[in-house]
Amino acid sequence: MKILYDYQFFEYQKFGGITKYFSEIISAFSEETKFDIGIKYSNNIHLKEKKLIPVYPLNNNLDLFCHGLKFPGRRKLFRLMKHIYPEKYFDCYQENIKYSVDLLKKQDYDIFHPTYYNDYFLESFKDKPLVITIHDMIYEKFPEYFPAYEYIPFLKEKLINRADHIIAVSENTKKDLINISGVNPEKISVIYHGANKLVENNNTQLNVPKNYLLFVGSRYIYKNFFFLIYSIANILIERDIYLICTGTPFAKDELILFKNLKIENRILNYVASEDELGVLYKNAIAFIFPSLYEGFGIPILEAFANNCPCLISNTSCFPEIADDAALYFDPKSRTEIQNQVNKIIDSPSLREELISKGEKRMQAFSWEKASKETVAVYKQLL
Repeated sequence: MKILYDYQFFEYQKFGGITKYFSEIISAFSEETKFDIGIKYSNNIHLKEKKLIPVYPLNNNLDLFCHGLKFPGRRKLFRLMKHIYPEKYFDCYQENIKYSVDLLKKQDYDIFHPTYYNDYFLESFKDKPLVITIHDMIYEKFPEYFPAYEYIPFLKEKLINRADHIIAVSENTKKDLINISGVNPEKISVIYHGANKLVENNNTQLNVPKNYLLFVGSRYIYKNFFFLIYSIANILIERDIYLICTGTPFAKDELILFKNLKIENRILNYVASEDELGVLYKNAIAFIFPSLYEGFGIPILEAFANNCPCLISNTSCFPEIADDAALYFDPKSRTEIQNQVNKIIDSPSLREELISKGEKRMQAFSWEKASKETVAVYKQLL
């Protein structure tokens, strides 16, 4: 059996949940399950760490043209140079699409599993089974947060209708699929993500404060980051606690908020490697996840795997994933957030209890299990 994956999220994402998901399930395949990925140019970290296929660095050649200098007529000159010297100024993005389409046309695969919802392949795709993974229904549930991405639900709906089978990452996501898109439940398999104990190198040194809460990942509006900051600002000051955030550097509006609340020295940002993230989890008072909605929530499992107590929203899939191994709060209640943060700060025994429960809860999740269940879905379609 051979599975074909395409370029999409391996091109879009340097690192993160979706490409980690695909990289982990593919790397756990047994020898009887073959695969190919329709991408030649990528900067994706997970793809390279797992050494799944050889890829070249992805460069936006227009951005690099003339050493990044901007001047009138630059784009027109770039097009001219690309026409004269196509081997030097080719478009990496178009090459990736072309490579995926070429692999589709060759028909040397048994099942096609695109990595996102672009429908570019429908004209080239013939009668092989199509599987898609639905990671969440965030765009459908909160369209007001994503006005620039209103096309995604439209594309997703086309593939949902065309797919021979759908993988949902949680029962909550399956429920959303049924309620929002009217999908037949028999067409959906729920396959949970896994998580790894992040490699903790003894030589990893981080200059971090002794007492801190940990926030991991992006800070989009639905992640509820600003409300969290308003809720815990006084706690950070009064209790001499820090908040460490991983991911992209703080934006200007975030820095202004911190300054207005007089906590600019209490909130730190780290673009952390896996080694460093493991250290951050292990030494935190707690991992805090105030999101309004998630399809799954891999950081919860990462916290469990790395002996970090979890303080999380009581919404969407969180109770399904964490069960009794976390302390919950209403993400729209400032009082509840404050009470639960104070509770976990004040109780070392509670933190130890949550760590112990998290270790037990982790036994229900693994990438090896996710991979085997995914292969089982593929086999039932052949």
